[in-house]
Amino acid sequence: MANILHVEDDPSIRMLFGLQFGRDHNITAVASMAEAMEKLATMKFDLVVADYKLGITEPTGADLADDMKRKLDATPMILLTGDSSKMQQEFRAKHTAIKEIVDKPPSIAGLKATINDVIAKSLALEAKRITEVDEAARKDIELLCEQISRGEFPDGVHTRRMVEVVRAASLEHPDDNLHTSANRVKMADKVAEIIEGNPSLCAAIEHFFTRIEKHSPETYAHINNSTELLAQIVATTLMPPNNVGVGAGYTRDVEQGAALCIAVMLHDYGKLYIPEDILHYPDRLDGAKKTIVKNHVIYSTQMIDALGLPDSLKDIGKIIATHHENLDGTGYPKGARKGRNADKEEDLPYITHIHPIIDRFKAMTSKRSYRPNPMSLETATSIMEDEAKAGMISGKLLERFMPLMWEFRGREYIAPSGKEITGNSR
Repeated sequence: MANILHVEDDPSIRMLFGLQFGRDHNITAVASMAEAMEKLATMKFDLVVADYKLGITEPTGADLADDMKRKLDATPMILLTGDSSKMQQEFRAKHTAIKEIVDKPPSIAGLKATINDVIAKSLALEAKRITEVDEAARKDIELLCEQISRGEFPDGVHTRRMVEVVRAASLEHPDDNLHTSANRVKMADKVAEIIEGNPSLCAAIEHFFTRIEKHSPETYAHINNSTELLAQIVATTLMPPNNVGVGAGYTRDVEQGAALCIAVMLHDYGKLYIPEDILHYPDRLDGAKKTIVKNHVIYSTQMIDALGLPDSLKDIGKIIATHHENLDGTGYPKGARKGRNADKEEDLPYITHIHPIIDRFKAMTSKRSYRPNPMSLETATSIMEDEAKAGMISGKLLERFMPLMWEFRGREYIAPSGKEITGNSR
């Protein structure tokens, strides 16, 4: 059963269409292009069936197809017209959303067959694109592993830079004392030690940062900012002796702090494989686009698994695999169960509770391709507090982190050229 938007200014034809096709599909009927665009902006449709002539002064169904292409996903359209013979070639070349042009009045059986055919072809194209992205990710990860197996390791310029980001993370804050400074130094040293002991990690970091800087400057900035904020929060609130009152489950030692930092550096690795037209799509995602974006977590996890890291670094993979999972069982890609016991492998261990809070905050308060104006701190805080009350994120950690996150806001990563770039991760 498909979701179909029917655009027709004649109420009797709208009613007839609903009676004939409402048993097999979910029909939403509107009378104008303006109403159609409003529905398309808030709902997912598998097909639009539109009359070419929408009233005397209304734009045509072809205008609707053009506006869909400019503002929204190119949802497939069937155009109904009284003179299809003159329109077929011209309209199919000019209006790419229009997949079929049908003479009025159509036969019920013929229109039903056309609707089913257009929907089937559209779904097949979406599935094909998802498969193509999956295959590109698989091949690229294999190439990275072949490079590592041959001992072809880069010189580590990005790795050294990220170690210094951890080392230099600082704020003028009452808790930013000698212990905090020492914690940051310890974490940076441990990050460098871990990577030096596992050259495959260095290869992955270099591979990622070299390419993501060009593929998505917004994601590049998001990673830099998130790593710096994470290092500041862990050093200031979660490592001894600054972790009084946080709770034993959330106490971080230097090894766990370093693992968190490395995981944040690589958590959006999978976005290397998201096509730019999807990664920077300026509107609501649905269908194949939404699936492909969500799959970036799977690609990131596949890369980490392929590196064959020792068991002592398994927390890096856990953090990456669960950074879009919620504690209440929602989220993606798996919808992990509510985690309360770090000893249960099927739950979300405590170490994975930290990064989702930082990732949410940075996403909400930064410019996005689909939201050019960042949320205010008050709005972002209110949303996250509601999420904590709903059990999606840790309320205890949110309360502890929020003052630092407020102070951090505005300290965006500055690219070497001097041009400011703000984060963008869905």
